[in-house]
Amino acid sequence: MSKLNIDQQTIKEFFSNKKSDFLIPDYQRPYAWEEPECQTLWDDIFVFAFPENDYTDDGQLLGHIVIGTMMVADRIKEIPGFPAKTAAELKHCILAHHGELEYGSPKKPALLEALALNFADNTDAKMETMLEVLKSGGENPGWLGYNRFLETNVRKTTPTE
Repeated sequence: MSKLNIDQQTIKEFFSNKKSDFLIPDYQRPYAWEEPECQTLWDDIFVFAFPENDYTDDGQLLGHIVIGTMMVADRIKEIPGFPAKTAAELKHCILAHHGELEYGSPKKPALLEALALNFADNTDAKMETMLEVLKSGGENPGWLGYNRFLETNVRKTTPTE
């Protein structure tokens, strides 16, 4: 029996290291991830893929959805025994995470997990927009005006005493 070396790494570290090997033992197949594990994977992939800015030629010509899908596909090929069905589902989640063709998704969500990821991505974008609007309002309490992305007037609440 060969010795198994276990080394904990973040997804970013794993994708960065071309010498990393990852073996999913037979007793762990099929496996299921819950939302926190999926969100961590998603965050790590995009932090790795787009560290500071995505204004590279590849970023502009291909876009983060295609680049992310290609990165995951390349890495999956290096994982012995990675289930083909899981690989297709994971790639679908990346391709469909914007939810609508007009928002840049090559595919609309066809899986429950893809729809959940779309909702999470949409909620994250809206929360970030709201926080930016509130921050730009400074100390001004009350109505801050209409935001086109949120499609509503935004009001800063004040704590009650």
